Amino acid sequence: MKRILFVLSLVVFVAGLSVLSLFLSSRGEGIQALVPSVQAGDGGSVAPRLEGTWRVTVTPRGAPPGTPSDFQSLITFTRGGALLESNTFLPPAAATTGHGTWHRTGYREFTYTFEKFLADNPTTPETPNDPGIFRVRETLHIERDSYTGSATAEICDAVGGGCVSIGCSTNVGTRMAAEAPVCPL
Repeated sequence: MKRILFVLSLVVFVAGLSVLSLFLSSRGEGIQALVPSVQAGDGGSVAPRLEGTWRVTVTPRGAPPGTPSDFQSLITFTRGGALLESNTFLPPAAATTGHGTWHRTGYREFTYTFEKFLADNPTTPETPNDPGIFRVRETLHIERDSYTGSATAEICDAVGGGCVSIGCSTNVGTRMAAEAPVCPL
């Protein structure tokens, strides 16, 4: 009797895996999509996960005059939902590193928010050295080791209130991979 129950349990388990596999293959995914942190042997990701560092090209839309057409950003997403951000748009003397949080909103969809302190709030030119906060919110979609997203940016007072929208952007990110050094030991 125990042997029959064991065999029946095994058959049900295999049938369940088969149905799951058919479902995932109908969506263009493999069974590895169920494992959130699987890495391919070449360092690339085989599952839609966000953790890691991404090189992002930011293309502003509707930004104030004088905003560069494109700039680069590095964003590191940590396990547990934290993130760090730096970019070539705001120089280190003008703004701190960005700190924020992220979460999954769908199978390949994520959203995040980060803030960085500004040494001088550009929305209050009548008050020199008035600190502010630069806030960015983005929703993104991952395809393997790249993503596309849409973000909004705003400048707020030093406690995060009184925010003024400064525009939107289209962002394209590529996952950074570890590379061996070129120079011999």
